[in-house]
Amino acid sequence: SDVPSNPIINFVARLLKFIIVYLLCYLKNKIKNKNLIEFLLSIKLEYAYIYQGESVAKLFEYQSKEILEKEGIKIPKSFLISSVEEISELKDKIKFPVVVKGQIYIKGRAERGLIKFANDINETKNSILEILGKKIDGYIIEKILIEEKIEILHEMFCASLIDDTARSQVILFSSVGGSGIEEILRDNPSKMIKYQVTTGKEAYAFQL
Repeated sequence: SDVPSNPIINFVARLLKFIIVYLLCYLKNKIKNKNLIEFLLSIKLEYAYIYQGESVAKLFEYQSKEILEKEGIKIPKSFLISSVEEISELKDKIKFPVVVKGQIYIKGRAERGLIKFANDINETKNSILEILGKKIDGYIIEKILIEEKIEILHEMFCASLIDDTARSQVILFSSVGGSGIEEILRDNPSKMIKYQVTTGKEAYAFQL
């Protein structure tokens, strides 16, 4: 593995993992809407990467969509590739137009030319060649997601995360976004609803 090994970091990471799982199990008995907690508990922690003294949990887009699909959430049909040659093998399975998405741990991919639209196999190949192997912010794009382009009626944003300041889990929801959510909320902060999940405080279905 290319990931440096550090006994202290590994111990802290295991301890944090234990604390998180323990808290989720505790919250499962406190929150009436248990689907949320069960979903969080089901997320596999092998996507956590420990390196350079920092514990970071990261997911590529295709990994997050695998989790959503496993939980019964419908996602667009897609194919993951790591070379332009693979697209020829998929040409009979792909329905155009498609979106060509570089898989990388950064935001603002569209603005950096890492998300492109293609109407046929040749445009798809050209987009792959433009994106694959690019190095941005220290990351090299080694995988590309080829995804069917769908008509979007309305985009919404939802996230569950840990608020370090409040020392609790929070659920964020916005009726705007998806793409470019950070910029949208910077200009319109009132568009975001924040619900704090604290120990002993129940979250009801109508609130979620």
